[in-house]
Amino acid sequence: MPLINLIHEQRLLVRQREQKVRILMLATLSIGVFAFLATGFNLFNAARFQVMVGSLEAKKKSLEPRIPRRQG
Repeated sequence: MPLINLIHEQRLLVRQREQKVRILMLATLSIGVFAFLATGFNLFNAARFQVMVGSLEAKKKSLEPRIPRRQG
């Protein structure tokens, strides 16, 4: 049986593995960036809602003298 030079095939396999690793790394990085942006968005909204709650409570407090009290 003649000896066959498998170097080219081995290089192809290595290149394919490296391509798969690059794709997986890019996917992982993309998921990480998406998670980071989603977290930032949610933190921003939470802070915005806290500011809205504070302003509404201040408005409620300023309007309390005008609200008639119910006698129960």
